[in-house]
Amino acid sequence: MILYLSNKLTTFLLQKKIINSEFKELYCFGFQTMISNIIGTLLALLVALVTKKYIETLCYFVIFITFRKFCGGYHADTHLMCNTIFFITTLCTVLAISFIQDIPVAVEFLCYVFCLDVLLIFAPLQNKNKPIELKDRRKFKLYSLAFMNILFIICGIINKYFSDLYIISTTITITIFVICVHMIMGRIKETLHS
Repeated sequence: MILYLSNKLTTFLLQKKIINSEFKELYCFGFQTMISNIIGTLLALLVALVTKKYIETLCYFVIFITFRKFCGGYHADTHLMCNTIFFITTLCTVLAISFIQDIPVAVEFLCYVFCLDVLLIFAPLQNKNKPIELKDRRKFKLYSLAFMNILFIICGIINKYFSDLYIISTTITITIFVICVHMIMGRIKETLHS
Protein backbone atom coordinates (compact mmCIF):
# COMPACT_ATOMS: atom_id res chain seq x y z
CA MET A 1 0.00 0.00 0.00
CA ILE A 2 2.77 2.45 0.96
CA LEU A 3 4.76 1.51 -2.13
CA TYR A 4 1.63 1.87 -4.28
CA LEU A 5 0.88 5.36 -2.92
CA SER A 6 4.52 6.40 -3.26
CA ASN A 7 4.61 5.28 -6.88
CA LYS A 8 1.34 7.13 -7.61
CA LEU A 9 2.63 10.36 -6.06
CA THR A 10 5.95 10.09 -7.90
CA THR A 11 4.25 9.33 -11.21
CA PHE A 12 1.92 12.30 -10.70
CA LEU A 13 4.89 14.63 -10.11
CA LEU A 14 6.67 13.23 -13.16
CA GLN A 15 3.61 13.74 -15.37
CA LYS A 16 3.28 17.33 -14.15
CA LYS A 17 7.01 17.78 -14.85
CA ILE A 18 7.58 18.88 -11.28
CA ILE A 19 10.44 16.39 -10.83
CA ASN A 20 13.07 14.97 -13.15
CA SER A 21 12.83 11.27 -14.07
CA GLU A 22 16.42 10.64 -12.98
CA PHE A 23 15.30 11.23 -9.36
CA LYS A 24 12.22 8.98 -9.57
CA GLU A 25 13.57 6.33 -7.18
CA LEU A 26 14.71 8.95 -4.69
CA TYR A 27 11.28 10.63 -4.64
CA CYS A 28 9.54 7.27 -4.37
CA PHE A 29 11.71 6.34 -1.38
CA GLY A 30 11.10 9.76 0.19
CA PHE A 31 7.34 9.35 -0.18
CA GLN A 32 7.51 5.85 1.32
CA THR A 33 9.37 7.22 4.33
CA MET A 34 7.00 10.18 4.68
CA ILE A 35 3.87 8.00 4.46
CA SER A 36 5.31 5.49 6.91
CA ASN A 37 6.14 8.32 9.35
CA ILE A 38 2.62 9.72 9.04
CA ILE A 39 1.19 6.26 9.74
CA GLY A 40 3.48 5.90 12.78
CA THR A 41 2.35 9.27 14.09
CA LEU A 42 -1.32 8.36 13.57
CA LEU A 43 -0.76 5.04 15.36
CA ALA A 44 0.78 6.85 18.34
CA LEU A 45 -2.21 9.21 18.34
CA LEU A 46 -4.52 6.18 18.27
CA VAL A 47 -2.74 4.74 21.32
CA ALA A 48 -3.16 8.07 23.12
CA LEU A 49 -6.86 8.22 22.27
CA VAL A 50 -7.57 4.60 23.22
CA THR A 51 -5.61 4.66 26.49
CA LYS A 52 -6.40 8.30 27.32
CA LYS A 53 -2.72 8.70 28.25
CA TYR A 54 -1.96 11.79 26.18
CA ILE A 55 1.03 13.17 28.10
CA GLU A 56 2.66 9.75 28.46
CA THR A 57 2.19 8.93 24.77
CA LEU A 58 3.47 12.33 23.63
CA CYS A 59 6.50 12.08 25.92
CA TYR A 60 7.19 8.52 24.71
CA PHE A 61 6.78 9.48 21.05
CA VAL A 62 9.09 12.52 21.21
CA ILE A 63 11.81 10.68 23.13
CA PHE A 64 11.54 7.55 20.97
CA ILE A 65 11.77 9.41 17.66
CA THR A 66 14.55 11.74 18.82
CA PHE A 67 16.61 9.04 20.49
CA ARG A 68 16.32 6.53 17.64
CA LYS A 69 17.62 9.14 15.21
CA PHE A 70 21.03 8.98 16.88
CA CYS A 71 21.30 5.55 18.47
CA GLY A 72 19.53 3.36 15.92
CA GLY A 73 17.76 0.17 16.87
CA TYR A 74 15.70 -2.63 15.44
CA HIS A 75 14.71 -2.14 11.79
CA ALA A 76 11.91 -4.23 10.34
CA ASP A 77 12.12 -5.56 6.79
CA THR A 78 8.92 -3.86 5.61
CA HIS A 79 7.01 -0.68 6.38
CA LEU A 80 4.02 -2.77 7.47
CA MET A 81 6.13 -4.70 9.97
CA CYS A 82 7.82 -1.49 11.12
CA ASN A 83 4.51 0.22 11.84
CA THR A 84 3.08 -2.92 13.45
CA ILE A 85 6.07 -3.24 15.78
CA PHE A 86 5.96 0.49 16.53
CA PHE A 87 2.24 0.31 17.36
CA ILE A 88 2.63 -2.74 19.61
CA THR A 89 5.69 -1.23 21.32
CA THR A 90 3.94 2.10 21.85
CA LEU A 91 0.79 0.45 23.21
CA CYS A 92 2.73 -1.89 25.52
CA THR A 93 4.96 0.93 26.75
CA VAL A 94 2.06 3.26 27.51
CA LEU A 95 0.18 0.46 29.27
CA ALA A 96 3.32 -0.45 31.25
CA ILE A 97 3.68 3.19 32.32
CA SER A 98 0.05 3.12 33.51
CA PHE A 99 0.57 -0.01 35.59
CA ILE A 100 4.03 0.77 36.96
CA GLN A 101 3.24 4.40 37.80
CA ASP A 102 6.21 5.28 40.03
CA ILE A 103 9.64 3.65 39.63
CA PRO A 104 11.78 3.48 42.78
CA VAL A 105 15.04 5.43 42.51
CA ALA A 106 17.12 2.23 42.91
CA VAL A 107 15.32 0.61 39.95
CA GLU A 108 15.71 3.81 37.93
CA PHE A 109 19.45 3.74 38.66
CA LEU A 110 19.72 0.07 37.56
CA CYS A 111 17.86 0.99 34.39
CA TYR A 112 20.32 3.85 33.85
CA VAL A 113 23.33 1.51 34.24
CA PHE A 114 21.77 -1.04 31.85
CA CYS A 115 20.99 1.63 29.23
CA LEU A 116 24.42 3.22 29.61
CA ASP A 117 26.03 -0.16 28.93
CA VAL A 118 23.82 -0.79 25.90
CA LEU A 119 24.60 2.63 24.42
CA LEU A 120 28.33 2.31 25.08
CA ILE A 121 28.42 -1.10 23.41
CA PHE A 122 25.96 -0.72 20.52
CA ALA A 123 25.27 2.93 19.73
CA PRO A 124 24.86 3.89 17.01
CA LEU A 125 23.39 0.70 15.64
CA GLN A 126 23.61 0.69 11.88
CA ASN A 127 21.20 -0.71 9.36
CA LYS A 128 22.13 -1.94 5.89
CA ASN A 129 19.58 0.48 4.41
CA LYS A 130 20.79 3.36 6.56
CA PRO A 131 24.58 3.21 6.88
CA ILE A 132 26.33 5.70 9.14
CA GLU A 133 29.55 7.28 7.96
CA LEU A 134 32.57 6.67 10.15
CA LYS A 135 32.87 10.36 11.07
CA ASP A 136 29.25 10.38 12.28
CA ARG A 137 29.45 7.22 14.42
CA ARG A 138 31.37 8.83 17.26
CA LYS A 139 29.19 11.94 17.10
CA PHE A 140 25.97 9.87 17.21
CA LYS A 141 27.27 7.82 20.16
CA LEU A 142 28.05 11.03 22.05
CA TYR A 143 24.64 12.49 21.19
CA SER A 144 22.93 9.30 22.37
CA LEU A 145 24.85 9.28 25.65
CA ALA A 146 24.31 13.01 26.21
CA PHE A 147 20.58 12.75 25.47
CA MET A 148 20.18 9.79 27.81
CA ASN A 149 22.12 11.52 30.60
CA ILE A 150 20.07 14.69 30.21
CA LEU A 151 16.86 12.67 30.39
CA PHE A 152 17.96 10.79 33.50
CA ILE A 153 19.03 14.08 35.13
CA ILE A 154 15.51 15.35 34.40
CA CYS A 155 14.18 12.19 36.08
CA GLY A 156 16.33 12.90 39.13
CA ILE A 157 15.13 16.50 39.32
CA ILE A 158 11.50 15.39 38.98
CA ASN A 159 11.95 12.73 41.67
CA LYS A 160 13.65 15.17 44.05
CA TYR A 161 11.67 18.38 43.55
CA PHE A 162 8.50 17.65 41.56
CA SER A 163 7.26 14.31 42.85
CA ASP A 164 3.74 15.05 41.60
CA LEU A 165 5.17 14.71 38.04
CA TYR A 166 6.42 11.16 38.72
CA ILE A 167 4.60 9.87 35.63
CA ILE A 168 6.95 11.88 33.40
CA SER A 169 9.97 10.37 35.14
CA THR A 170 8.45 6.89 34.75
CA THR A 171 7.73 7.55 31.07
CA ILE A 172 11.29 8.72 30.41
CA THR A 173 12.83 5.71 32.17
CA ILE A 174 10.64 3.10 30.50
CA THR A 175 11.03 4.73 27.08
CA ILE A 176 14.81 4.71 27.27
CA PHE A 177 14.70 1.11 28.46
CA VAL A 178 12.47 0.15 25.51
CA ILE A 179 14.83 1.89 23.06
CA CYS A 180 17.78 -0.05 24.47
CA VAL A 181 15.85 -3.33 24.18
CA HIS A 182 15.17 -2.40 20.54
CA MET A 183 18.91 -1.86 20.07
CA ILE A 184 19.65 -5.32 21.47
CA MET A 185 16.99 -6.85 19.21
CA GLY A 186 18.50 -5.00 16.25
CA ARG A 187 21.95 -6.30 17.08
CA ILE A 188 20.64 -9.86 17.41
CA LYS A 189 18.88 -9.56 14.05
CA GLU A 190 22.02 -8.12 12.46
CA THR A 191 24.14 -10.97 13.87
CA LEU A 192 21.71 -13.66 12.70
CA HIS A 193 21.58 -12.25 9.17
CA SER A 194 25.33 -11.86 8.69
